Amino acid sequence: MRRFVVYGLVLAIAVLAAAVGAPEAGAAGGTPPGATPVLGSPVPAPTGTPVPATWTIALYVNADNNLEYCWPRFTLPALKALPANPNVNVVAMIDWRSAARGVDLVQISGDTVTKVAHWADKDFGSGATFRWFLEQVGSRFPAEHLAVIAWDHGYGWRYFSRDDTSKDAITMPELRAALTDAGVPIDILGFDCCNMGDVEVVYDVGTTGMVKYLVGSEETIDQDGYPYDDMFYALMQDPSRTPEQVTADMVAGYRTYYRPLRCFTWVSLSAIDVGAVAAAQADLTAWVARLKADLPQFKARYAADLRHTIYAWDCWHVDLAGFAEHLAADPLVTDDTLKSLSATIAGDVHWATMSLYSGSYARQFEGLALWWGTGQDWLDYRAAYAGQSAFGKDIGWYGFLKAYNGAGSHTPHWWPACVIQRAGYGLTDVVFPDGVHGWATGYNNITSEALILRSSDGGAHWWVTTSHAWWAYQTSSIAALDTRTAWAVGSEGFDGSVIVKTTSGGYPWSWQYGHSPEYFNGVDFVSPQRGWIAGSNGTFLRTTDGGHTWTKLGHSSNTDNWGVDFVDARNGWLVGGDAMTRQGMVEHTSDGGLTWSTQTTVPDAAVFAVDGLNGSDAWVVGGDPAGGHGFIAATADGGSTWQSQFGDASTPWLSDVAAVDASTGWAVGEAGCVLRTSDGGQQWTPVDLGTRADLTAVYFTDADHGWIVGDGVSIWRTVDGGATWFKTRVGGTLHAIPTGHAHNPRVRFAR
Repeated sequence: MRRFVVYGLVLAIAVLAAAVGAPEAGAAGGTPPGATPVLGSPVPAPTGTPVPATWTIALYVNADNNLEYCWPRFTLPALKALPANPNVNVVAMIDWRSAARGVDLVQISGDTVTKVAHWADKDFGSGATFRWFLEQVGSRFPAEHLAVIAWDHGYGWRYFSRDDTSKDAITMPELRAALTDAGVPIDILGFDCCNMGDVEVVYDVGTTGMVKYLVGSEETIDQDGYPYDDMFYALMQDPSRTPEQVTADMVAGYRTYYRPLRCFTWVSLSAIDVGAVAAAQADLTAWVARLKADLPQFKARYAADLRHTIYAWDCWHVDLAGFAEHLAADPLVTDDTLKSLSATIAGDVHWATMSLYSGSYARQFEGLALWWGTGQDWLDYRAAYAGQSAFGKDIGWYGFLKAYNGAGSHTPHWWPACVIQRAGYGLTDVVFPDGVHGWATGYNNITSEALILRSSDGGAHWWVTTSHAWWAYQTSSIAALDTRTAWAVGSEGFDGSVIVKTTSGGYPWSWQYGHSPEYFNGVDFVSPQRGWIAGSNGTFLRTTDGGHTWTKLGHSSNTDNWGVDFVDARNGWLVGGDAMTRQGMVEHTSDGGLTWSTQTTVPDAAVFAVDGLNGSDAWVVGGDPAGGHGFIAATADGGSTWQSQFGDASTPWLSDVAAVDASTGWAVGEAGCVLRTSDGGQQWTPVDLGTRADLTAVYFTDADHGWIVGDGVSIWRTVDGGATWFKTRVGGTLHAIPTGHAHNPRVRFAR
């Protein structure tokens, strides 16, 4: 039934199942016959009363499904990246896909992973198992504060934690019973699962009185899942942080990880005060009763306002506050009481939402979704909703939906409104080698596929030159030597990266192999043979044969490399930042990338782009993905000194910079930010393009001709040095040019 976005056929992932971490100790109770030990020899069962810690972070990892590969690929490395702290327990109970491997309880402390206990296979889709998990955590790892993270697939009020072996999943009645019967108070209940930021889920959890705060997404959560290192680094540094502070850290960490990855602009995460939603019960009940009473008169207005409200991508749950606000402001709704109650509901959601991050395509999400089932969706799930949702019964929402749908099939399903609210394409980079012929890279936001556009008239018209057979998330960066030769890089999504090359103007593109699972964020070439790629987790690649072979050079660690720029075959800059410690960096090489020296660091930010004019002059831009502020810095002596030129707490996050000459430069960033300098950066002047879309790349061939792209469906171009800008709308109706490449397909999973 759910929850993945198809990119092709699934590769065998059994080879991934063995990687839990470095062996430190084994399982109490030994290993059952036929099972594969995960970590070494047994350790004795605990004796006496464990000493309480300040915090316990406990993951309920249901890997008994197609997400098993995400544990060694994403989750475990992030947990191991957290610094060890004796006052914070980090533990995970893992149910493997193979029943023979059973269930492991592991504790992670820095790079050390210890198997604490082992059991035979269990049904992780059972509420009784979840209750038992909570009891195990409470007795083995007592703490003043507890954060519980459910790791698996989710589908809002319908279920979470789908177990393939048992064909079972935990429903809301099972969750309520597990929380109540376990009797373990939870400060933060997080869902590393899709679509769990529903008012139904929060309300049902609230009826137990066992959970203070809930962290979940109105949207899908991709295979990468929670970035645990970014989310919990502050807590590991300071265990005295309160639950309220930790929920804010979680949302900020989510933003820090996903915001720079442009293919994830649809993601969203909310931290919700469960008690505040419970306190809004009377408001919700009165609002629903009024909706039902006014249904004969205003049903058409309800439908119209739904069509103007954002829906979750694949479950068609509507944003609750957004709909309520539309209804409150609807001039054709003449019931003042209904409008007043709608405004109250929107206010209640805002009050309950402690922290919120939504990507640029999901900015209309306001914290909580609501199932407004119609059409086939109503017919398929009405019985389950009636039997499982305490919200549906207590608030009267099931009765309203029954009246709204009537016979059911006569009410259209408004899921296309989700698509209406989102731009078709998002663009990440643009290049014009001669001012006439150019390319733009990005992704198709509707089909979740990589995108390369081609123009042969200076950017007035564009054509798609991308192969659907790539099955890739996005192309993020492009480097062109001339009008026929170019390389583009990005992410394949499932287990690899994208490198494609054309020597024929994009007809077609040929695949090159980087042999890396990381995101490729930047690419640069100075000749047909010599090029470099910057990527996540310290990835840095070099080729000296035009990309036939790529060599991974021994460059750093947790730092994500976001941009690379070489002025010749030996001298270049690499920029990036460590999202966990919030420190950006600018590095320089004079030997073609074999060795690097750090020229400057930037606290509380990452450096996202660099443009060097020559061996002496260069500009860099960046910002804090969590906080939003941006900056511009420059060097005029090859990097011996870097001087801050622009940026304070009010400056938008900046994503790209283009140096025309030593005096003239351009920078672009979030919310339509465009900046220009004509005096070497002493003054940067805002330029208004009339858009609030995040802008991602800027490119100038000379002082007059330039282009800007971003998250919208438009490309801006100027022929007079930016005095005037022309907008070309792209997306949806572009002509597709066939390509000759057929790469082995992959699958991109969501949770």
